[in-house]
Amino acid sequence: MKPSAFAGSLLLWAAVSAVAQSSPPQDPAPLYVESSVVNAASSKAEMLAPNTLATIFGQYLSHSTRAVTPDELVAGALPTTLRGTGVRVTVGGISAPLLYVSPGQINFLVPPTLLPGTAKLRVSIDSRYGPEVSVRVASFSPALFQMDPEYALATRADGSLLSNDNPAGNGQVVILYATGLGPTSPKIIPGELARVPSTLSATSGRFRVQLNGAEVDQDRILYAGLAPGFAGVYQINLKLPDAVDRNPAIRIGFGETMSPMGLSLHLETSPQATEPAVP
Repeated sequence: MKPSAFAGSLLLWAAVSAVAQSSPPQDPAPLYVESSVVNAASSKAEMLAPNTLATIFGQYLSHSTRAVTPDELVAGALPTTLRGTGVRVTVGGISAPLLYVSPGQINFLVPPTLLPGTAKLRVSIDSRYGPEVSVRVASFSPALFQMDPEYALATRADGSLLSNDNPAGNGQVVILYATGLGPTSPKIIPGELARVPSTLSATSGRFRVQLNGAEVDQDRILYAGLAPGFAGVYQINLKLPDAVDRNPAIRIGFGETMSPMGLSLHLETSPQATEPAVP
């Protein structure tokens, strides 16, 4: 179930990419607002869930641009500050693991131990503190990573990226990538890059996948859980139905809490050879 190196690179890019901005000339405090704290996959200001990759947009968030490096991992877990930046994010009084900081953007992992409700978020750089803003914490905040504004990021079972030139076929296995899918079994270790497959917790309720508004049979969801090698990233191994319209709209979630509308899956309707489940 481990994603390919190529797919992994894309996911890391999705988690930490940003446009570098110049540092402010002086030392103002970080500046941001409640609506600029968003789900990193959907870029929507909405409720966040524990273990969700999230983004803060603002100004003066850091003096430099830095992404986490392998040598900064502590016992396989993300650090709560990146070397030489002095930047910290606290949510509900808990220091959040960081993936990327720049003057205009911070990407962080919502602490998995948070409980649903309202939590206070604050960014600090050394002794300078930004405003304390409220974020809504829910059990789930499902969102699919995006290839572009129209299509979900997805691969075949062999790791090759789905695209207009390389669509999936009916009956084939595709792998989707998401964040905000909540607790797993075994439990999530705060900030740790998943070492082994860890499935969605049975207490989460029934996980759903919809194609063009129609629910996919549960036996076609071959795996739904953490993506090994990543923090805050979930993968869904899905065996597509044998008859689906071209480029169907796709959503995932629990009950009425579904990922945002507007994304499709690269799919051709012509029958193609089926593929085995991902080992």
